Amino acid sequence: MNTYRIERTSTGWAMFRARNTRPTIEAFTKEELITMAAELLAGKNASIRIKNTNGTFQELRLQTWREESPDREGQIQETRR
Repeated sequence: MNTYRIERTSTGWAMFRARNTRPTIEAFTKEELITMAAELLAGKNASIRIKNTNGTFQELRLQTWREESPDREGQIQETRR
C-alpha cells in the first residue's frame, strides 16, 4: 500500500508521496485535491493522511476490490484522528 499526505501550502493544497518534498498533485481547495487524488489512485490501494489547518490528522484509505467481489467498485473509507 502506498502512503501519501495532503498538506496546506502557500498556493492551496498539495499531495505528497511519503518521504517526498515535491508534490504529486496540487489544487486550490482540499475538496478538489481529494477528488483528484481519488482519480489518480483509482485501481490502487493507498493510505492518505490529511493534515488539517488545526494540526489534527484525517486519514483516507482508497481500496480496490478484486475479482472475488464484482459487486463493489473502488471505495473510500475515512477515519478521523
